[in-house]
Amino acid sequence: MSCPTPPGLFHRFFRWYCHPKLLKYIEGDLIELYEERKVKSGKWKADVRFIIDVLLLFRPSIIKPTGGYQRLNTYDMFKNYFKIGIRNILKYKVFSFINIFGLAVAMSICMLIILMLADQNRYDQFHEKKDRIYRILSSVAGGRQPYATTPFPLADALKTEYAIAEETTNLTPGIGGDATYQQRIADMRGYFADPSFFRVFSFELKRGDKNTALLQPNSMVISSEMAYQLFNNEDPLGKIIEFADRQLSFPLESDGVGSPPVSWGSFTVTGVIDETQYVSHLKFDVLVSSSSRQALYAGKKLEDMSANWEWYFRAYTYVLLGEEKNKEDLQASLNDLVAHKYADLKADQVKGFKLEAQPLADVQLGLAGNDTNNRMPMLGYYFLIILASVIMITACLNYTNLSIARALTRAKEIGVRKVTGAGKRSLIYQFLSESIITAMFALAMAIGLLTIIKPAFKNLWVNQYLNFELPFSFPVYILFAGFALLIGIIAGIYPALYLSTYQPIKVLKNLNAVQPGKLGMRKVLSISQFVISLFFITTSILVFNQFKHFMQFDYGFNSENIINVELQGVDHRKLSHELSTLPEVSTISATDIIPATGRS
Repeated sequence: MSCPTPPGLFHRFFRWYCHPKLLKYIEGDLIELYEERKVKSGKWKADVRFIIDVLLLFRPSIIKPTGGYQRLNTYDMFKNYFKIGIRNILKYKVFSFINIFGLAVAMSICMLIILMLADQNRYDQFHEKKDRIYRILSSVAGGRQPYATTPFPLADALKTEYAIAEETTNLTPGIGGDATYQQRIADMRGYFADPSFFRVFSFELKRGDKNTALLQPNSMVISSEMAYQLFNNEDPLGKIIEFADRQLSFPLESDGVGSPPVSWGSFTVTGVIDETQYVSHLKFDVLVSSSSRQALYAGKKLEDMSANWEWYFRAYTYVLLGEEKNKEDLQASLNDLVAHKYADLKADQVKGFKLEAQPLADVQLGLAGNDTNNRMPMLGYYFLIILASVIMITACLNYTNLSIARALTRAKEIGVRKVTGAGKRSLIYQFLSESIITAMFALAMAIGLLTIIKPAFKNLWVNQYLNFELPFSFPVYILFAGFALLIGIIAGIYPALYLSTYQPIKVLKNLNAVQPGKLGMRKVLSISQFVISLFFITTSILVFNQFKHFMQFDYGFNSENIINVELQGVDHRKLSHELSTLPEVSTISATDIIPATGRS
């Protein structure tokens, strides 16, 4: 087993502040927890949890004494630091406001990204066996990204031919059309699902028995919203629904009316699931029993792909591993299966074919081709994290520059403190406490700004596809507090180290010894801040001008007067002839793919 390697910077920070008498005990627990999380959830999540633990442990009962290891009243010491810090903030009101507001604006942007990440990490946490559930991905040589879909026979092959899975299940889209009950009609979209669906996932039925709901042909489990649309307040169990397929797009929905309706017959409602109770990457109106497909195959209403290993673009396969198995065992089985099943297949789409195991915890942030919903790929979060880091670093540089610029006003204070016995470490703690208090005030202001930014972000056009809810929760507030503490330390560490090195005699005799013109590091920080700011300003102007160019460019037509009409099976020549008789119509054209949309 490889030795766990937690984030080095925070590991050293913990060793620096922890009391020597407690270090070996607390550090041992931290490393043990880190190793368990790394095995269970992966290194990235284990690193994040380690950082949070280190920040939460930074409290008076654990921090080592400031003056050697004799016993001190830690509470009184920090109380004094707090009082002095508040006094200095109130004394220099304009300076403090500039620092607090600058940090607050940057922190609000970073906190919005933290909320976005926290929002995505809520998905699929309710499943009791989530640590053993894997989605299988397909990929081919030269592909830009793997597909979330797999060959249809894969689930059965893994269950029957390999001693790896406790259970497997398939979800196959293909249900998109009109559900009719008496005089009520509703668009209904969903999956064909096996009875094993409820043995893999922890969805509970609001009405019905999940053990039998998907056993019989022409049975279906519907969402509570669909039940209300079709049955209002009636009991939906046992009701008969007429369904006509129109090939409506699903699971990645788009506007359109689909194809002419084709009747699939009658279906019995055997269960109702309250979809509002679950945060899942799987969204659906209905689950239809997989056994219903046999009649549709016979009626030529669906193509039978149940034994086709070459076509991997439709079925989603999920595996519940046995309790003694792990991801490496599953991957070995998948590699063996590919070696045997694809050795003699010559189709172009399976050249270099591979199957990959994806933990359920990684599904929401691991966007793949043919996925179950639209969401931001992990690359997008990396970009946002880098962007937020640059903004936050700029704000920290601004704080550092202003703090060093104020060095002259505090030089005598530092000199007096040193003459009266204050040590370098005590001064460092004092200045760090001021920066942390400033960061906490900035946190309060940033939360206020965030309450304004969050609704605006949720109302953006793009969020109708990303579906961010951005809920606040207690762990998120703890994370915000830890984030503010970290920013306070980062922003204040250099001023604290620099100011604490002042020599009392030189400071009290001659303030010219600390003129800012001689501070090389300050010049570096100032130049860095200006470079970053100018880069963002220049980039923003370029992007604005580019969009302005797109919007004002003369394309040779007025897009507001062009209307796309979906044919729904109608011969376009007949429709063109009828439309040409209308005086409101000037020109008619036809295409099998709507330009700029990729939709056929």
